[in-house]
Amino acid sequence: MQLVFKLPEHLRNKLKKPLGQLIKGPPNIAFKIVKEIIKKLHPPKIITVGDIVTYSAKKYHIPLSIAIIDQKTMRKESSVKIDYTDKETLVKVANPPGTITFNAWKAIEEAMLKRKDVIILVDGEEDLLALPAIYLAPEGSIILYGQPHEGVVIVESNQKTKEEIRKILLEMEGSKSVLRNKNNL
Repeated sequence: MQLVFKLPEHLRNKLKKPLGQLIKGPPNIAFKIVKEIIKKLHPPKIITVGDIVTYSAKKYHIPLSIAIIDQKTMRKESSVKIDYTDKETLVKVANPPGTITFNAWKAIEEAMLKRKDVIILVDGEEDLLALPAIYLAPEGSIILYGQPHEGVVIVESNQKTKEEIRKILLEMEGSKSVLRNKNNL
């Protein structure tokens, strides 16, 4: 398993802050607001990162393009069960905590190209995979992830957010070749 990025200690606190707009409140309230934003923006892709966010998005009928889950919530076995349908492609990848592996990056990159909805099931931890999801998503896409005990974060993938993510990725340890090969910026 080839590592692309490893989270250094100095970035941990920075990444605890929302990368986009924090919509506070329980899922029934937060996802009502998310639905309104999605209706206004008409994003080409809607991507969730995390089990609770994915479960809630499905429950409140948000049409997902890509869901990235690890069957854990706060590093414990998830209390929610995410159902897959035959309309979704299931992709399994290994991604240890605090890392972004080459295979996880590639799985997200390939999922962006598919017309069929994709669920990426991570053996390890999916938290940092919000970064490549934002970076690799088509312009105007929406990425949703949970902010523990607060609500849901909604990030629109655009030149500004992609550049912010690129700067974070450049601060991480490991190979940066995936950034040099990408024409997103």
